[in-house]
Amino acid sequence: MGDFSAQRSQQIRKRLDELLPESNSGISSVHEAMRYACLGEGKMVRPTLCLLVHEAAGNPNPALCLDAACAVEMVHCSSLILDDLPSMDDANLRRGQNTTHRQFGVDTAILASVGLLNLAFKVVASCKEGSADARLQIITILNSAIGSDGLIAGQEIDLALFKENEPATDIDTVNWLKTGILFASAAEIGSVAAGASPDVRQAVHRFAGHIGGAFQTIDDLIDKTESVAITGKDANKDDGKTTLVRSAGINQSKLAARRQIEQAFDELSKCNMDSTAIEAYVGKMFSRYIDD
Repeated sequence: MGDFSAQRSQQIRKRLDELLPESNSGISSVHEAMRYACLGEGKMVRPTLCLLVHEAAGNPNPALCLDAACAVEMVHCSSLILDDLPSMDDANLRRGQNTTHRQFGVDTAILASVGLLNLAFKVVASCKEGSADARLQIITILNSAIGSDGLIAGQEIDLALFKENEPATDIDTVNWLKTGILFASAAEIGSVAAGASPDVRQAVHRFAGHIGGAFQTIDDLIDKTESVAITGKDANKDDGKTTLVRSAGINQSKLAARRQIEQAFDELSKCNMDSTAIEAYVGKMFSRYIDD
């Protein structure tokens, strides 16, 4: 995605570095693990979408949106730490480096995950920019995404996919809960920081939910077809799990991702804002995997 993506990733990473606790302060091993999990070579897709939506809506509160985007990334990294644990996916690699529990131990990794979750809400609540109502709405959106009917439910269902031959409807459900819901929340947060109307907020939410669905389908495809050197994480971790790639095959999975992206752009067209940058970002994100 070139300089376009790199510029925003650098902006997010710089602010994360400022917001995260120093590794030599307090309980340094936990703080070091928090920084390790957040400041690796991640693509920063969710916070970047948050910023792009806010910019498309006029960019009225850039400082609030940047801090909120960083909070989204903290939540995401917190979930990755838990997702990788031996009792969950039992992964060894993430973003081209050891998973947090492999680097720091399971105990410290769990504490770091809780620390990131706690810090995410503190960052939004203590931001001095934007209105108190906007900050409260952002916190509420994040809380809803994380809860037992959000990311937590997604992880539970995802683990069940290893145990039973679940029907395709459950694949859609887990893709929404594990991935789509945080994409949707990130984009909606960008619109909230911009003071967008309820209709725009809902359309943006639906747009990014479809992007999240396509992203998860492509992630399952990558797990099946790409090497560790390309992905930076364990390969074939989905073996034995009911995914769209496993149940419908590679070509049908690509078609499903294309349909999700088409639906996403249809929702975006309802927002009455300049979405050129968003469309370019999404197009480059997926082009390698779904273009013939």
